[in-house]
Amino acid sequence: MPFYKRENNELHAAPLFVSGPGFELTAENKDQHSYPVEGWHWFDTLDEAMAALKSEPELTPRELWKLERDKAVAAIKVTTAAGNTFDGDETSQARMARKIAVLQATGPGATADWVLADNSVATLGAQELQEALALASAEQDRIWLA
Repeated sequence: MPFYKRENNELHAAPLFVSGPGFELTAENKDQHSYPVEGWHWFDTLDEAMAALKSEPELTPRELWKLERDKAVAAIKVTTAAGNTFDGDETSQARMARKIAVLQATGPGATADWVLADNSVATLGAQELQEALALASAEQDRIWLA
């Protein structure tokens, strides 16, 4: 069975030919195509097809929920009272916390340049970074506890 296609976690096989709008696949013309063609592939054996077209393992509802939660956390954006919008994902929150510590150690009035969510650069003090961190943390808590 030379032609194989995975669809909805089922492996379909077509032993002689496959045709569809604008294409016809046969064993004789198999080398004339770049695969996949409408999802169909040529393999010499079923074992090759099964190895190449492995289905994704089915995720439990909890695993799906965790993936969605992770996507939501990665997409967090927060806007401070000054109107600056920050990325609020976990990595950005860690960066904010480190920068706040540095600014506080530097002393009153210390500022740093920060790349905002729209990739513009703003010069900020510890207070605005603390506000952004608090907002991002609260949003992450909301997502995790939903």
